[in-house]
Amino acid sequence: MGRKTTTKAFRERAVSMVLAGQTADSVAEELGVEPHKVRRWFNNAINNSASVNPGIFDVSVSSTQPPKPLGGSKTVIDREKRKLEQENKHLRELVHLSTQWISAYIAMQTEYRTGH
Repeated sequence: MGRKTTTKAFRERAVSMVLAGQTADSVAEELGVEPHKVRRWFNNAINNSASVNPGIFDVSVSSTQPPKPLGGSKTVIDREKRKLEQENKHLRELVHLSTQWISAYIAMQTEYRTGH
C-alpha cells in the first residue's frame, strides 16, 4: 500500500483543533490519522510559524544578529529576555488567531444546523 498524503488544509485543521484544546490523540482519532502525525504537524507549525510567515505575528525580520556579549552576562540576560518577550508575543497571537478560528467555526456550525 502506498503512502497516504494529506493536504495542507487538512494538517492546518488538525493543528487548529489542538490549539483549540483537544489532545493530539483525540484529534487523530477524529481525523483518522496516527497521533504521532498530529503531534509532528503541531510541533512543525509552532516551530516554523514565525520563519515561514513572519507577518502573521507582526514581527519585523532583521538580517542583523543580536549583539554579542562584551564580557558581561547582562547582555546575555537582556538577549534572553528579548527572546522570551518575542515568544510570548507569538503565543498571544496564536491564542488570538485560534479564538477567531473557533468563533468562525462555531458560527458556521450554527448556520449549518439552523439552515440560515
